[in-house]
Amino acid sequence: MKKIIPFFFIFIFLSCCKKYPVPPIFEFEPNSTFGFVQTKVVNSDSTVSSLITGKLIEYLTYEQKGSFIELGSFEKLLKEYNSSEYSSDIIKKIGKDYNLKSVVLSEIEFSDIAPNFSINIFYPSFYAKVKLTASLHLKIFETLNGSIIYIKTIQKKTELSNVYISKNFISFDSKTYDQSQYDLIDELVWKITKDFRTTYKCR
Repeated sequence: MKKIIPFFFIFIFLSCCKKYPVPPIFEFEPNSTFGFVQTKVVNSDSTVSSLITGKLIEYLTYEQKGSFIELGSFEKLLKEYNSSEYSSDIIKKIGKDYNLKSVVLSEIEFSDIAPNFSINIFYPSFYAKVKLTASLHLKIFETLNGSIIYIKTIQKKTELSNVYISKNFISFDSKTYDQSQYDLIDELVWKITKDFRTTYKCR
C-alpha cells in the first residue's frame, strides 16, 4: 500500500499540469485562396474520394484563415491541361488560371483485405483476424514556382473481424466494411492535418 501512494500523487501531478497552446506548425498565407484537388483513391470505391476530400477541407481549414475552392478530380484537371502528371509547370498554370496561392493534392491507398490466423496445438485453440490498411498521402504546392511546401504520409490499420475458438470458449467480433473504412478515413485525415491546428503541451 505504501508503494502505491507515491505513484498516485505522481499521477495526480502529471494530470494536473498547466497546458499552454502551441500554434500550428504550418499556416497558409492569410487571406489567400487555396485549391483542393479531389482525393485520388487506389483500390477502393471511387465514391470514397468525396468523403476524404470533404474531411480534408474541414480539418485543414479548421483554424486556417483564407478561402478555398474545389478543383475537381485528378483526371479532370490533367485532361484540362493535357498532361499525364502534376509537374511544377502544371501547378503554376493552375495557380494562375484559378488565382490560387496553394494547391492541395492527396491520395489514399487501401490494401487488400488481409486475413491472419494462428493455431495453438499445446492448448487447442484457433484465432483468426481480418485487417484493412490504408495509407494517406498529402502534398501542398505553392503556385508561384510550383514547388512542394508540405508533404506527409500516414498509415493505419483497422480490424474488420476476429474470431477465437477454444475447447471451452468461442468469441467473435465483426464490423461492416463501410463502417471500418469510414472510421479509418476519419482518423487518418484528423492525424495528417495535425500540423495545421493548435496543439497543447504541459508546462
